[in-house]
Amino acid sequence: MAVFATIEEYYNVMRRLFERMRDENGAEGVIHQARLVLRLRTTDPQAVITVNGRRKPMEITYGENHVQADLDITLPADLLHDIWLNRVSLRESFFAGEIKVKGPIVRAMQVAPLFEAAERLYPQVLAEQGYPVETGSI
Repeated sequence: MAVFATIEEYYNVMRRLFERMRDENGAEGVIHQARLVLRLRTTDPQAVITVNGRRKPMEITYGENHVQADLDITLPADLLHDIWLNRVSLRESFFAGEIKVKGPIVRAMQVAPLFEAAERLYPQVLAEQGYPVETGSI
């Protein structure tokens, strides 16, 4: 069974997580410096989150939109969940082909601080929203 039963549940958790990341200058600063637009697509549920670092403050859109992304990342929502709980390696998942990236791979390295912030904040956000949290240690 999927972690998130509905797209609404998924977006509620992601909104809270990205609000927290936006409040942390480090995560937002990296995206602004790179002037990067990141589109994160998940399956099960089918969802789209666009992080626009060309705007200040960082603009986050939930759902399809017409903003041109520099980097488009697609992966299952449960895999993203496991990566951000440190149960699965982002690097290993990428090299295993579980994560699809469109755009310059060099740009993907620029979002590493965003993923690091998510790994730090995601367990807190899940707990606050009543989801079970079992982190790993890969």
